[in-house]
Amino acid sequence: MAKNFFSKITKKDAFYIALLFTVVFTFSAYNLRYRFLETPAGQHLYKTIRNIYPSEQERIVKNDNYPRPSTVISQDELKDEIISELPILTQTNASDFKKVSALREWVFSRVPTSDSSLIINNLSEISPNEIPFTERLEIFDEGLAGAWCGTTAQTLRDVYELFGFEVYNVNQGNTTIADTHVITIVKISHEDRTLFSVQDSYLNYTLVDASDQPLDYFTILALLRFRQDDQIHFKWGAKDGRNQKPYLLKKGTESGSILKTLKNGNIIEERRFDGYFDLLDRTELLLKNHNYPQNFIYIYLFPFGLYGENFQKSQTLLNIARSTSGTWCKDKETC
Repeated sequence: MAKNFFSKITKKDAFYIALLFTVVFTFSAYNLRYRFLETPAGQHLYKTIRNIYPSEQERIVKNDNYPRPSTVISQDELKDEIISELPILTQTNASDFKKVSALREWVFSRVPTSDSSLIINNLSEISPNEIPFTERLEIFDEGLAGAWCGTTAQTLRDVYELFGFEVYNVNQGNTTIADTHVITIVKISHEDRTLFSVQDSYLNYTLVDASDQPLDYFTILALLRFRQDDQIHFKWGAKDGRNQKPYLLKKGTESGSILKTLKNGNIIEERRFDGYFDLLDRTELLLKNHNYPQNFIYIYLFPFGLYGENFQKSQTLLNIARSTSGTWCKDKETC
């Protein structure tokens, strides 16, 4: 009888029977797992497995092999410290643009760069961006490590968020080689409009028009797409990142103007940094293939990552940036 029953089952019937058994088994196993975990034996097994295969957050806590500062302050204490150093932040008649520019200059002065031997990425087993914000700043303050553009931009983003601004970091450039750069765009109110101001805390500049007014990030992309870079102007900070870049060095390797000597013996000096604007050969070819001038500013047209607190909004803004730039279009209709 059983033989006759199975002989009548078609392949379609077998598929649905197998699917039913899979659903029942999965549901049962799911419930049994949580019932088992409520027992002492289940709890013991769970802890044993987690010790062998920790979660990402537990891995960060356990493998916290990154430079440790001697002191760490709270975010409230940091905010009070920044306000005491930048009175403009509490001036009611000060524009958002002046405030975000002042905060950018503050980060530029507090986060030095370095060569690979002291860069924070090479001294940490985790991403520097995963190190708590105020602790990361103390690492830089004590001269335990320096940062490249990505971590510097993340630190600026953290500072802006501390003061309630909506902010994103944009990674742009030639993704096939290390000829990329990270900038920060921060949402501000300026006169009668809202815009995303470009702020670069690694090189200490913002971008403005001929009237010294802030340019919107997406306006900049549109201008560059049509090769109107003459309408975009660099507004450098009090310390020009091309000539006065804070640079962390080990004692005995200094070569420029020393800003300060740190407790651990390392030093921070000011260095020329204008070579950062030199394009690598393959980036020159990238711009040439798109018929763009061999100019650093044109790497703005190649945004490949945009990161903020809200993932969905970050993706939306990235898509707008790609559409506006015209370099990511699959066809003419896309842009």
